Amino acid sequence: MLLALIVSARAVPCAAQAEANGVSTAAPLRAIANIDRERPVQDDATIELSLNRPLAPGEGDLALIVGGVDVTAVSERTPSRIVYQPTALALPTGETELILFNRVSGRWNEIKRLSVRVLQAAAPTQVSTDKSATVGNKGQIAEGRSPSVPAPDRRTFQDFVLNAGLRSLRQEKSWALTTQSNYVGVTRRQDALRFGVRGDKAPMLDLSDYAIGVHSSDVALNLGQVSFGNSRHLANNFTTRGSMISVTSGATTLSVGALSGSSQVGWDDITGLERPTDRVFGAAIGHELFSAHPGALRLDVNVLDGSKLPRPSFTQSAVVDAEQSKGGSMQLSAALPNQRLRLTGGYTRSHFENPARDSDLLAGTVTRRPAPVTRGARFIEASAVVFQNTNVPGIGPANLTIGIRDERVDPLFRSIAAQTNADRQQDAADVTLSLGAVTAQISQTHSRDNIGHVQSILTTLGDISTATIAVPIAQLANVHAHAALLPVFTVALNRTHQLADGVPVNGAFRPTDLPDQVSSIGDIAAQWQVGQMRLSIRANEANQDNRQDTRQNADFDSGVRAISIGAPVGSIGDVSIDAGDEFQTAREHDQTTRVRRFTFNGSLHPRSATNLIGAISLVRNRPPTGVAALNTEQRVELSQGFNIWPETAGAQRGQLFVRYARTGSLLPDVSVLGTTNPALVHKAQWTIASGLNLRLF
Repeated sequence: MLLALIVSARAVPCAAQAEANGVSTAAPLRAIANIDRERPVQDDATIELSLNRPLAPGEGDLALIVGGVDVTAVSERTPSRIVYQPTALALPTGETELILFNRVSGRWNEIKRLSVRVLQAAAPTQVSTDKSATVGNKGQIAEGRSPSVPAPDRRTFQDFVLNAGLRSLRQEKSWALTTQSNYVGVTRRQDALRFGVRGDKAPMLDLSDYAIGVHSSDVALNLGQVSFGNSRHLANNFTTRGSMISVTSGATTLSVGALSGSSQVGWDDITGLERPTDRVFGAAIGHELFSAHPGALRLDVNVLDGSKLPRPSFTQSAVVDAEQSKGGSMQLSAALPNQRLRLTGGYTRSHFENPARDSDLLAGTVTRRPAPVTRGARFIEASAVVFQNTNVPGIGPANLTIGIRDERVDPLFRSIAAQTNADRQQDAADVTLSLGAVTAQISQTHSRDNIGHVQSILTTLGDISTATIAVPIAQLANVHAHAALLPVFTVALNRTHQLADGVPVNGAFRPTDLPDQVSSIGDIAAQWQVGQMRLSIRANEANQDNRQDTRQNADFDSGVRAISIGAPVGSIGDVSIDAGDEFQTAREHDQTTRVRRFTFNGSLHPRSATNLIGAISLVRNRPPTGVAALNTEQRVELSQGFNIWPETAGAQRGQLFVRYARTGSLLPDVSVLGTTNPALVHKAQWTIASGLNLRLF
């Protein structure tokens, strides 16, 4: 398959050009450039290519690729010339390839290919610094509640948070130095970054993250917050504190990194490498097999060796086990020059184990550890554009793209630098189709666990089918007068079937324990937009069909009917109303629960910096038996932007808001349930909150 793809990658542009020339009676297109291979050019030099004749009306337009980047959109073009001035982005230094194409109906016909030597233009040293600081406040001025509602821990409070950052840039002729750091300060220790790890010892002002980078044309060194790996199963953009160096030579890029095994914040362990048992070492190499055609065929290899301490993330409080893993992965990506056929596949091998000593879990004792395992994971993905912008008489342009995916992760597979579900195989296919204004997508996914076929373990199969379609009626019917009165219809269907594959041996499973369930969901919506007025109507139906032995009647039906209306209030506001009716029916007991919702939202901005918003919502829940419960919510918020001192760009430096919120409910009194007419208990709670956001600089 790869050999055929390589041959196609080389043959398609030539075949397309031959076809275009074969049907044209004009002279073949040739181009002359204002630069050549013999004379080096500066990285800010203007590139101009002129044709031997202007393009005819049916011959498409020109496209220019410089160093693998499409610069057509920022170039000046005429039917006989294209000019590119690298003002925003300099030409890549070293050997740089220029390719001029003639684009005709989705085909890219190569006209001229030219390699030039680019030298970096002399430039003065540039030094810049930037700082930022924002003070935020969240507070509660007052609160009240009914006697049956318990009092909160803090009835009134005012908490402040500071977010600050420093950035700098030093640009020399051949290299650049960048720095960035961010800090968080709080007035309440429970809001500190490391409160979940250090409790009352967490610093009130802490380092959130930092990054230091030194970059040249072919070498990049980064310290602080770095990311490593592009392998789906081994290391997938593993981001933490550490260091990384990348070297580029022609079509090859090598990256080597040393990182902390777990997330790091704060002033401690500034390098991320102070703990020998909490380090990850990795290397990645990528090579373009066809350097003249970047993306045509690329090979990526990743290796990793590291361990993680039994410590939670700084946002969690948990006890987790220590882990170690090492492994490698190989990934191959291929694509045709026009990107209409793409293929990506990879294989990963990982050795995983839990260390013999875990002080957090074992209190310093040594116990027998789980056996280390070495397992593999693989995937392959392919997509093909069957036809693109093909004109269908009476319908318009048509596009069809198909894709297939296959993934298998062995049982007990694990890597400390990637989140992967082990013991699973999944195959999928999808189709995306557009016919004129109508778009549709269909997908089918099949999954299976227990791929090791252990007889005593339950094996589960899953099939998921989805389909969506969007139909704008006005465009489909080619209606122009009063087109806004015709809606846009969207339909979505989903069917999921999960079932057991056989009965496990010696697993003590009863027939009623074996899953076999089909869930179906159908959703249809219609939307209108008349000027600034909006109307949406939606209907949803769902069914849960249980097919296990002795549970065939334990099925559920549910549905939603909803409507939404929105309209402007002159030029100073907007209002919207949402209403819905939901139900859920348990067939086995012939019981239906119904929920009705109503929400009103309004906003006014009488002045550019003043906003007033309000909302009222009602939710009525009627159970199969007994009385209905009613929940209410009201909210009003006034916000005002301000400037303490004049702002050059007219932007606001701060915003202050006050919010009143109230929730209430009418619930059955559980103390008298069982009586003929259960009483209702009223519960309510209200708060007045304040907030401030002030940008200091």
